[in-house]
Amino acid sequence: MTEPLFDDSRTRAAELYERFALVVAGRLERRYRGVDPQRVADAVVDAILRLCGAWDAPANLARVLTGFARQRLRVLLRGEVRRKRREAATAPRSDTTLSLEDRELAAALREAVATTTAERLALDSWLAGTPPADAALLARLRQRIHRLKAKVIHDA
Repeated sequence: MTEPLFDDSRTRAAELYERFALVVAGRLERRYRGVDPQRVADAVVDAILRLCGAWDAPANLARVLTGFARQRLRVLLRGEVRRKRREAATAPRSDTTLSLEDRELAAALREAVATTTAERLALDSWLAGTPPADAALLARLRQRIHRLKAKVIHDA
């Protein structure tokens, strides 16, 4: 990172941030589409701190800050890519195929736990990964269809 700033450097950093943060962030976001805005903000702040601690102001501050921020953002993005690769390599692989014994055990547990049709449907939707709100909506729709059928048959 950067070294601690002296009082005049802090003032300079605050002024640079107020003047150039949005400009530099906009340039980075246009160049690196889809990047996390927090990463862009981190790169901008690091660039401003680097400029304040390094030397006196150059002629075109926005361009220099954009260059510093671009370098920092590349470092941040490379680190993120490496982290994702490490996670993918070390993450445990899930085996979705169940053995015959596991399937038989799951069926026996399902029958033991779910005693009514509604409970079986709710358990099946939960095991399938259906969100509870979707399952509730489907149950409500089935109930209304059943009532409508009963009413049509009764009225006919």
